[in-house]
Amino acid sequence: MSRKVLWILFLIALGLTLGLKAAQLGWFTPHPPLEMNEEPVLLFFNKSRGCECEMLVYNNAETQINTWDT
Repeated sequence: MSRKVLWILFLIALGLTLGLKAAQLGWFTPHPPLEMNEEPVLLFFNKSRGCECEMLVYNNAETQINTWDT
């Protein structure tokens, strides 16, 4: 086979894999909008994913939240 055909097959397989994974994670299902009702919002930071720069933000946010008065 030529290199072009191999690249095309690879890209098709990659697209199918990513599409199936996105469908499993529910990316294509509609979700109801959040109703804030003019109330404060609490953000949850997920430390299990994210790049190095996001981890810096997560750790700084955790430190800040721990110093809040309850």
